[in-house]
Amino acid sequence: MLTERKVIEKILGVMEFRKIFGGMTLYSYAKPETIFAFARQSPAMNG
Repeated sequence: MLTERKVIEKILGVMEFRKIFGGMTLYSYAKPETIFAFARQSPAMNG
């Protein structure tokens, strides 16, 4: 299981790939709660 810190590190590392994969890569690394919290802050993830 990933710790919160590891999840955050994964998200930060995936951000560059998000530009290419449209954010789908996040689902491979982050927990649902983290994805939803991140999505609320990211216009690219809305819609």
